[in-house]
Amino acid sequence: MRQGSSLKGNFASDIGVASIATGCQVSTLQIQIPNDGDVQTTVTFAGLGWQDKSDGTSYFGTPTDIDGKLRYSFKNVTAISLNGVTGGDGFCVDTFNIQFDNNMQTQRCIGSGSGFAGANIPTTFTPSGQITLSWSKSAYEAWKKTLTGEAMPFSFTLENAEGSYTFNFPSVQVDGDWPDGGNTGIIQVQLNITGSDTPSTITRKAASTPTPAPSGE
Repeated sequence: MRQGSSLKGNFASDIGVASIATGCQVSTLQIQIPNDGDVQTTVTFAGLGWQDKSDGTSYFGTPTDIDGKLRYSFKNVTAISLNGVTGGDGFCVDTFNIQFDNNMQTQRCIGSGSGFAGANIPTTFTPSGQITLSWSKSAYEAWKKTLTGEAMPFSFTLENAEGSYTFNFPSVQVDGDWPDGGNTGIIQVQLNITGSDTPSTITRKAASTPTPAPSGE
C-alpha cells in the first residue's frame, strides 16, 4: 500500500517563513554502513504539492517525537552473511551500502491547471548496493559468481537496545573487477549487488520489555 506524507520546512520562529510539501512518497532510500562511525541514511521524496507563507505561523502544531534516542553505528551490525558465509568467519566486510529504488515516474496532465505532478507512480522496486570485502578465499568465491551470473543470499541486522532491523536479500547477483593493490595495502574487492528473483524484506523487531517480577506479600 502506498502512503503519502507531508514534510515541512519551518522557520516561523526566527524569520517568520514556513513551507510544506504534500503527498510525498519515498522515491529512494540509501543506507551507508562504514567501518567506523554512525550508519547514515539518505531518503529522497517525490511530492505532489507545495505551499509557503510568511505570516509567522507554522503549518503544524507541536509534533510528537517518536524517534529513538540511540543511533546505529558500525558496531551495531550483527549477523552479516554473504553467500552462506558469516562475516568474520572466512571474510571481512570493510564497508557496504544498500539502496532501495522505487523507480518513481512523474505523471503530469496537460489542462489540469497545476504546475505540480498529478501522480507519482512507483514502477519496479530495485534493491542494489556495493560491498567491499578484504580479499580471501570466501571473497573470491563470491566474486567468481560475476562470471556465471549465479545468485547468492545476503543478509545483516542493525541492532541496539531499542530494537533491530533485519535486512534479508534471498537472491542477489554480483559484478566486480578483479582486485588489485600494492604490497603495503589491504587487498580489497568491491562487489556491486542487485536483488533478483526473490523479493527482499526488512523486518523490524522492537526491544523486549522485561516482565516485572511479582511483588512479595
